[in-house]
Amino acid sequence: MTTPTADRTIERLNGYLRNELRAAHTYAQALHKLGDDRELAATLEACLRSHRARAERLREQIEELGGVPCERAGAWAGTERLFETDRAVDPRSALDALEWVEVYNSADYEVGAHAEPSWLRRFVESTLVPEQRRSYGSLWRLRTRLSH
Repeated sequence: MTTPTADRTIERLNGYLRNELRAAHTYAQALHKLGDDRELAATLEACLRSHRARAERLREQIEELGGVPCERAGAWAGTERLFETDRAVDPRSALDALEWVEVYNSADYEVGAHAEPSWLRRFVESTLVPEQRRSYGSLWRLRTRLSH
């Protein structure tokens, strides 16, 4: 049996986990559509691995607290419409969608960086935020290169 504080923490961690699962799903879809470009594919694969690794760390934390990690998360509506069609996807549109994913996760983690209990704040600040910044930075650099 968990405490109310643990329940709230598990709920918050599961929210982060859902976002990471959505992000990984979106990157996988983009990679499927845009994987022919080697430079683009390399960056998308690195970001995908990063989001999957964060999802795994979140699962571990949830289980340590006695919670049940969510297994799936629905896609974000805008990105789903972009990638779920048979049509070709413009790389800039795909990168716009991926940037939205990164901005959303960054904002969510910034809120979590001020969360209680203190161990959760440290976990977010030391584990999730640095990786989030790294993946967002990689995507931003790629977008900059492709826009020139």
